Amino acid sequence: MDNPDVAAEYSNLKEKILNDISTGKLERMPNGQPNGYSNAKYSFVAEVSCKARSEYHGRYRLR
Repeated sequence: MDNPDVAAEYSNLKEKILNDISTGKLERMPNGQPNGYSNAKYSFVAEVSCKARSEYHGRYRLR
């Protein structure tokens, strides 16, 4: 893995989100719409993906 610090940060974020769900701060699946868990991770994933596209130009493609 090229970025173990990013993996650890993502793991910590997921643990916080799951804690927020268990304490009622986030809903897991409200009305079948994108859930609180997914929405809470989105900005982190978008930021890391943007950095990956820049760092690995030409190798980062959606399938």
